[in-house]
Amino acid sequence: MDKIIEYFKNNPILGIILLVVVVVLVAVIIWAIVAACKKSGKKKNDAEQPDTAVEETSEPADEEPQQVIPYEEMPVELNEKEEETAETPVPEPAVQAPAETEPEPEKKEIAAEEQPEKVQVTEEKKQAPKKPRKTQSKEALAKIYSGKWVVSVSGQNDDGTPSYSFELRASNGEKLLSSVDYKSVQGAKNGIKTYKSNIEKDNFTIAQNKKGEFYFRLLNGSGHLLSTGEQYQSKSSCENAIDSVKRFAMTAVIVVEEEE
Repeated sequence: MDKIIEYFKNNPILGIILLVVVVVLVAVIIWAIVAACKKSGKKKNDAEQPDTAVEETSEPADEEPQQVIPYEEMPVELNEKEEETAETPVPEPAVQAPAETEPEPEKKEIAAEEQPEKVQVTEEKKQAPKKPRKTQSKEALAKIYSGKWVVSVSGQNDDGTPSYSFELRASNGEKLLSSVDYKSVQGAKNGIKTYKSNIEKDNFTIAQNKKGEFYFRLLNGSGHLLSTGEQYQSKSSCENAIDSVKRFAMTAVIVVEEEE
């Protein structure tokens, strides 16, 4: 015994393992005993239950059996009632027809009264005058901000008749460019068409004079000079003047000033 104790002292891990195994075995034994007791208790309860059932079923045996009266010996009234019940058929349950919904005459009358008003409203809409188009306002603005091709007498021809020239003026009256002399008003109008064609083609060049001032030149398709613009202190001002010429030339109206 002392050797065993010394062995476990030298090997404590084995001692702990052995102790755990013993505890587990004891727990298993206790659990088995408890389970066996529960099973035996259930068996006793099951054995007692059939006796009570037998006692309950055996009690009605002591009662006296009811006497069955033969059909022939039954009273006549009962027989007649049974025959009546057998002959009368069982009525089938009546299927209720769905209730008919009556039309609502008041609503129809109201709707009929409202319809003429709707027709009148649609007629008023049709008769309402149409609003003027936006193009009209644009045209009015174009007239306000449009320039003018002003044709005026510039001198005399060799035969003594007046010669004419034209100027393009902005909406504020500023002169943008001027033309050479023409022998007649019609010649000046034809010259305006030539100017407009070359302005639309952007046949412009910018030049500078000896004073350092900038001015633009309008050329024809062959590169010949048609007109020169005003003098400007900077190149950007000259470029702005070209933009103004392009903007006003296409929409400007032709005005002929009569000779005084």
